[in-house]
Amino acid sequence: MGDLIRRVVMVLAGTVGVLIAWINVENQTPWPLVLLRAVLGIAIIAAAGLVVGFILMRTALRRHYENWLAQSRRPAGHTR
Repeated sequence: MGDLIRRVVMVLAGTVGVLIAWINVENQTPWPLVLLRAVLGIAIIAAAGLVVGFILMRTALRRHYENWLAQSRRPAGHTR
């Protein structure tokens, strides 16, 4: 799950960086500003991906823990 999130975020960040650079080059923006805006866009996407990944992994771990807790509370002779 973590690898999938990382790959999706990297693809999105790369796409955003290219789109921002292309739009700024088309508007004849100076190169240092193009680079700064592209890096800033990539950083924003990476930060958002980090937060989303943290929330998804936390939710998955909580569900795993709740399932484990429910199984450990069964009586000793009880089987399904």
